[in-house]
Amino acid sequence: MKKRVLYLLALFPVGLMLNAQTQTISFESSEGYNQGTIVGQNGWELWNANNPTLDLNSLKITNDKATDGISSLALEGGNGYSVEIRKDISAMIGSSDSEISFDFYYVFDFVSYPTDNFRFNISSNTPGALGLGGFVLTNNTKNMNWIKPYTGGTLVGSVLQPNMWHNIRFVLKNSENSLNCYVDGELKYSSPFVLTSNANAVIGTVHKINFSYAPFPRGFYIDNMKITKLGETLAVNETPKEKALKISPNPVADQLNIESDEKISLVSIFDAKGSLVRNIAEPGRNLNISDLNSGNYIVRIKTDKSEYTQKIIKK
Repeated sequence: MKKRVLYLLALFPVGLMLNAQTQTISFESSEGYNQGTIVGQNGWELWNANNPTLDLNSLKITNDKATDGISSLALEGGNGYSVEIRKDISAMIGSSDSEISFDFYYVFDFVSYPTDNFRFNISSNTPGALGLGGFVLTNNTKNMNWIKPYTGGTLVGSVLQPNMWHNIRFVLKNSENSLNCYVDGELKYSSPFVLTSNANAVIGTVHKINFSYAPFPRGFYIDNMKITKLGETLAVNETPKEKALKISPNPVADQLNIESDEKISLVSIFDAKGSLVRNIAEPGRNLNISDLNSGNYIVRIKTDKSEYTQKIIKK
């Protein structure tokens, strides 16, 4: 199946990922996932399970469609009840600045299922507290309504076109007191966002991610989820940590050089539309890209320790 990387990558500032820690969930066998129900796999749990007719195989890992690899998570039926699955990610992020993103696809069927809705929510560890952000998608309007942090209220957003993949990204920055929400790389919603603490607990610590839907959904797919703990914000007098990987020159004409102490396993190059143009397994430190057309590209480098993404300009 042809792989695609959505516009999320094209908007990463140069070097953004170099001081970040990212965990990717693409529901692949290499990550320990198996075809069939997601419930019970790698910490995913069923919540609000008030559906006596729920078939757990309707919450499943499938190879029907995907953007990264061959598998994705499909949510396909509620039989008139609300259904929610969730995963604890507190150990990955905690109260740090963070990004949560995933590719999202939904099938539009207003005639048969006009009241269908899909919800994604980021929850805190505070009992009874409202969510830290998210969105609600309604089938009858196709609008993404943004969930306001701490209030539970929503703000009507723009239409999300059905029957195609989109990338959804949430950037939660305590260091800047901000929540920014992106769709296909375009900023759609911003809100103040503060993680505060007291002597007993961290209030607002990112705790779980939740996917829920009701009442008769037919075709919600999630893939290529990335949970990123961003690097520490540097004070004025601090010296930035030495980057683990460097790409030069940029702009580049013919040869792209990679400097890193880590073992490079794969280099992938994508054009500005997110289409894969080249995969180089176990490359050297010098890549000949003289045959590429002039323009903007995204270079994704996988090493034995991490994954790095950088925008380059081909002369």
